[in-house]
Amino acid sequence: YITGPIVEALGQIADPKFVDVLIGLTRARSSNIKNVSIEALGKIGGDKAVNAIWQVLDQKIKDGNFVAHESLEIIAAASKAMG
Repeated sequence: YITGPIVEALGQIADPKFVDVLIGLTRARSSNIKNVSIEALGKIGGDKAVNAIWQVLDQKIKDGNFVAHESLEIIAAASKAMG
C-alpha cells in the first residue's frame, strides 16, 4: 500500500530511477497520491518527468476536471522540474 509520505520520500531522494514509478502513481485513485506524485516528479525533474506532468494537466482538461488551484500546482511542479 502506497502512502503520501512514501511518495514524498521518493521526491526528496530525487533519484531519476523513481520517475517511472511516480508516473504510474499519477494515475492512482487517490487524489492525494496523484498530487504528491506530481510534486515528487517536479522535484526530480528531467524531460520524462516534465512530459508526465504536462500529460496529467492535459488529461485533466480533456476530462473536464480542470480545477484552477490544482492546475496551478501542476504547472508549478512542471516549472520546478524544468529548472
